[in-house]
Amino acid sequence: HIARGPGGFRWPDANIFRHNSRTDGIQAAIDDLAGPPGVVMCSAKTYGLTDCVWVHSNVTVFMNGSRWKRTAQGNSTVSGPVVNFGPYGSNGSQFSSGTRGTHVSLIGPGVLDGNHLTFSGLTNTNLGLSGLRMLWGDNPTVVNVRAENCLQDAFYLSMTRNISFCNIGGSTIGQWGVTSSRNAISIGNNEDVTDYINQGVIAGFRVAACATSRQRI
Repeated sequence: HIARGPGGFRWPDANIFRHNSRTDGIQAAIDDLAGPPGVVMCSAKTYGLTDCVWVHSNVTVFMNGSRWKRTAQGNSTVSGPVVNFGPYGSNGSQFSSGTRGTHVSLIGPGVLDGNHLTFSGLTNTNLGLSGLRMLWGDNPTVVNVRAENCLQDAFYLSMTRNISFCNIGGSTIGQWGVTSSRNAISIGNNEDVTDYINQGVIAGFRVAACATSRQRI
């Protein structure tokens, strides 16, 4: 596989990205953009992750039928959900009020597999063990992605606005014994509502085998 293409394209299957990678080349391909914008193109296969994948502002990742599966708990400072949205150059750190993330996109078809049988609990309570997690975001887009086998929420968003989610799903969610943290989708907010937090569109949402019957929004 080639590693780079014109216009900011990256392919994580290239050997230079997969070598000594905790995310089977995905994180290395994202970081190799050396500052967004850019596009990462995955293959229709299972990617084994010992750490979560961090996607940055103005980056679009096409899953192309792939499954991202957590296989073991890696470094506790960057472990957590299957995929997290955070600032470039600071993998392991989430967006904040001073570094709000913008235009982060994850496009399927694809599956975020938390592989809950591998984990008995949390090593980093600040990151949790969701399928996808985003704090302090603006204009995130997730299309045709399913999260399954997660100890906590399938999709967790907080302080995030202009949400565009379409055809998302959650299955076998909430294997961890905290009721408030095992929802198919959780959208929270601790900020002034006049700031248009948590506005957006969620269309085509499927739920199966969740530990709670409610979706906390």
